[in-house]
Amino acid sequence: LRSLTVQELQTLDFMRTQLLLPLSGRNELIGIISLGAKLSEAVYSARDIALLQAVAWQAGMAIENSRLAASLAEEAANRQRINTELEIARDVQERLFPQEAPSIAGLRLAGRCRAAQGVGGDYYDFLKLHGERLGVAVGDVSGKGISASLLMANLQAGFRGQALAGVTDLSELIGNVNRLVYETSAPARYVTLFYGEYDPGTRELRFVNAGHNPP
Repeated sequence: LRSLTVQELQTLDFMRTQLLLPLSGRNELIGIISLGAKLSEAVYSARDIALLQAVAWQAGMAIENSRLAASLAEEAANRQRINTELEIARDVQERLFPQEAPSIAGLRLAGRCRAAQGVGGDYYDFLKLHGERLGVAVGDVSGKGISASLLMANLQAGFRGQALAGVTDLSELIGNVNRLVYETSAPARYVTLFYGEYDPGTRELRFVNAGHNPP
């Protein structure tokens, strides 16, 4: 409760207010009803006031419910928009994974990734390299959701660029990828990555592990 300001008193006087009724929500005052004199010019009786208070309470709850319904509708629309964006992000990320495994003599290849939240930072890749060699990458970006998927896309672009450019020294290749990821990611983000190259002619696998689980 507080005292009315001079401006508020002047406003009430201008409206010739004789009765003020609160429009109460569940937890706060959301408005007031200002009534002037009755047409009969009689004073408001206790019964009049009780009836008007009931009307004011119902009006207050109706206004609050209307606001709540509008808020829920807006939230539902936002959720639908987010779901649509996630669906698009999921489709884009699916296209970043190998759509079919390369044909390498003596090997059968398969890969699958299912993100816990639709999109995420998990990464795998197959690359058919010069001389019928096979490149295999498995990585993981810290975090979940769209932010991790964006960094995963950045990792894939940098990694493929280096591998397909013909960098044969694996430590140099991973070092280059590391610098690219470091320069384009936030300090709290990191990536683990395993990369190996298989030569079907010698049946030799050369690999480097940059912080990933033991392959």
